[in-house]
Amino acid sequence: MTQISTKPPSGMRDFLPEELARRRYVIDLVRKIYERYGFQPIETPSIENLSTLLGKYGEEGDQLLYRILHRRDALRRALEQDEIQEADLADLGLRYDLTVPLARVIAQYGNLPRFFKRYQIQPVWRADRPGRGRFREFYQCDVDVTGTSSLIAEADVLSAVARVLEELGFSDFTIQVNHRQLLTKMISAAGIDSALEENALIAVDKLEKIGRDGVLGELAQRGVESQQAESLLQFICQEEEESNQAIADRLRSSLDSDKASAAIDQLLELLKTTESGPAGGHLRLSPGLARGLGYYTGPIFEI
Repeated sequence: MTQISTKPPSGMRDFLPEELARRRYVIDLVRKIYERYGFQPIETPSIENLSTLLGKYGEEGDQLLYRILHRRDALRRALEQDEIQEADLADLGLRYDLTVPLARVIAQYGNLPRFFKRYQIQPVWRADRPGRGRFREFYQCDVDVTGTSSLIAEADVLSAVARVLEELGFSDFTIQVNHRQLLTKMISAAGIDSALEENALIAVDKLEKIGRDGVLGELAQRGVESQQAESLLQFICQEEEESNQAIADRLRSSLDSDKASAAIDQLLELLKTTESGPAGGHLRLSPGLARGLGYYTGPIFEI
């Protein structure tokens, strides 16, 4: 007789009373600070339509979606087909993040404020390979402002996040910032075809995880020529002691592009706007910060 394991599934965790009390303390503090900055809470279902989720996270993100099989008769009919496609077996999935559900909510409800300051604290699921510090189920504490492209909104988000970290007792932290349009211009200036932009972003997004040589190898696997890959990494790799202004000047000179200069100007303005608030002194221009998710268009952040 097979022995039944009492462990949770790989990549999942149980939270006993002491651990849960600590987590609730952190979440309550995050909620309090977000509301102090004027953000309002929403919650969305754990399950979303696959038509909503697919195509928003890039090639690798789509592969990490937990799909929910059809039930009973619908599943039986799908399995009886001569040729079974993945799409025939499921039309629902567990949410991968909280941003795509937010976009759906904005599209669904026309009575929301034009400028909507929202926060959402709920679990998300990713069919990732569990490893040290990586889980398949975890909480996100999302905060966003919709309906405006103003840098004041970006500064508000950065200030709220920095205040949370400070009140949790962290002082030595860095918030990396970059701009999606700047990434696009660096990829173009390196000679990489626009059709390979998403592939390049997916590879560059792994820079801290797999290192420079690992990124070069992945770029090659994704069809980027070695000379182009080297050129791209020359743009995005920076010296540790290089100041924010020096990074901006280097990129402005190297790229010689109106769109790149506009993105750099936005980032410098964001640094100036936040310098007297909680995020001041913690922001670092990071040309190598690349989010592979398809919905990013402007400034991007990572702690």
